[in-house]
Amino acid sequence: MSEQKPKNPEQNIADKGSKKWTHRVVRRAFLDYFVEHGLTHREVEGSSIIPRDDPTLLFCNAGMNQFKSALLGEEKRDYNRATSVQPCVRAGGKHNDLDNVGKKRPPSHLV
Repeated sequence: MSEQKPKNPEQNIADKGSKKWTHRVVRRAFLDYFVEHGLTHREVEGSSIIPRDDPTLLFCNAGMNQFKSALLGEEKRDYNRATSVQPCVRAGGKHNDLDNVGKKRPPSHLV
């Protein structure tokens, strides 16, 4: 079996144990973990920060927004498990938790 060429040249940095963990390396390591460790996840592209075809949302405020139609049973997808990196906007409001970001040890938010 031939060795696969990394999708991103920085991916090799994480594999070699280097301390240079850029945002690209962290994202790639996260996605690869679920896809390559037999966890039956499909890597899917993150959706737009401004949701298409959803008039109930002004912007993407959670990583699950892209799966809303599947979770509501309105759409059937050819996979049951997915992994993605989803940009989202953290804003104030009724369910605002921004004041808690970074206060827990270990931190529970990566903003």
